[in-house]
Amino acid sequence: MNSYEPVRSKFNGHLYDRDTLYKWLDERHTDPIEKIEYVDAAGLIRYKGKPATRLDYVPAPVARRRAHEVAAWLHADRAYTP
Repeated sequence: MNSYEPVRSKFNGHLYDRDTLYKWLDERHTDPIEKIEYVDAAGLIRYKGKPATRLDYVPAPVARRRAHEVAAWLHADRAYTP
């Protein structure tokens, strides 16, 4: 099971799951919110926008604790352990 590790963008304050965000950054090198999708001449989907790296995101421990509280409140089937 993949645990949720929130990170916060230094650009806009949005929260992302770390593993999902890092995969996005490795493939597209832009912030997911600050991006523009377009189709190039070969018909491939490309992304442009604010360049971003893993250093542009910081851990968000408060969001992690809050996710645990919400999961407990919802009696989530998948146990969440901080």
